[in-house]
Amino acid sequence: MSSKEGLERYKQEKLQKRREQRLESYYRNRNLKENEYALSDEAVRQRQHREKQEKEQMRRVKETERKRKYRKRKREENINDQRQNEDLNMRNTFENRTEKHRALKKLKLALPKSPDRRVTTMVAYLQNSNSPTVRKLQSSEVISSPEEIEEHKTSKALTEDLKTVIDNCKRKRSDDSLKTMNVIISSVSGEKNQ
Repeated sequence: MSSKEGLERYKQEKLQKRREQRLESYYRNRNLKENEYALSDEAVRQRQHREKQEKEQMRRVKETERKRKYRKRKREENINDQRQNEDLNMRNTFENRTEKHRALKKLKLALPKSPDRRVTTMVAYLQNSNSPTVRKLQSSEVISSPEEIEEHKTSKALTEDLKTVIDNCKRKRSDDSLKTMNVIISSVSGEKNQ
């Protein structure tokens, strides 16, 4: 090893030793300062300030959550109000009664004179589900959609069948008819069969 390398190595060791001493004194002094600081008035004020900030933060979070729930409830109420307003808008599309009367008069004059033809024309128009007017009438439940009409027919037929079976079972006073009656009544009302 040359003298130049030895000198360089000596400088590096000295620097390293000095760094270690500084770190050691830094940590020793830091611990002393921390202990002193923890007891000082400034530390107490800082702790109180942090606690106050944490309480304030919790209050803000609760307030934000409360506002969020309030807004959600208002949105749901607004949706219900909009549905009701759509119904009102259908009634209040005309500015006054005269305007509505004139529109109805034009419609009546445009329709055929004979009642049968009028009905046929109106039915043909209302069965056209591609029409935006018909869709709007179906959504506001002024007229029934084809699916609703089919459901209504099915439920009506089912009710009629149940009535006839119950009438027949009532007339017979046998055990089998009573059991049948109990089964029908429990199936309709949703009770369990015995």
